[in-house]
Amino acid sequence: MSRRWSASDVQPMLSERVCFDHVARHLYQPKERWEQVIPRLGDARARAWAAGCAETILDAPNPDCDRAQSSCREHVQRDHDTLLMPAYLKEIEGAEHAGQVGGLPDAKGMGRGWAFVGNRGVYVIVREVGPSHRPEVKTAYRVVPRKGHQPEDFRKAALRKLRDKTTWGK
Repeated sequence: MSRRWSASDVQPMLSERVCFDHVARHLYQPKERWEQVIPRLGDARARAWAAGCAETILDAPNPDCDRAQSSCREHVQRDHDTLLMPAYLKEIEGAEHAGQVGGLPDAKGMGRGWAFVGNRGVYVIVREVGPSHRPEVKTAYRVVPRKGHQPEDFRKAALRKLRDKTTWGK
């Protein structure tokens, strides 16, 4: 499956709801070890709590920004814009450069899609959306390895997923 755009054309996650969900479910999850990707990240989860984010909202299977205080929503959006978004966009660029990109099977109504794995082990799904088929990030997370916690363990786990779920390497 070919694409007519490059990594630099990819748009970030756009809606507040999607950004909130992904920051809470991924950036704030200690198992994903985003400090290996984002220098000086520190304890982003504790900062979210201090900004008024309830633990029950952040730990929900589908964190809902409508249930959060406005201070929490603003904080999480800022974490998306200043921490998560630059990290996943950089990983898309690195994945394209390294050839670590695979086409995804057609998903009903979701648009054509690709998965990217950057050198720091971030797995990013991009889909073409709208009438112009604009590439947009739909999710970005780190595949937690079965064994090990080093950056290379995360990268290898993400590459295994890329090989299993996409056209990469086939």
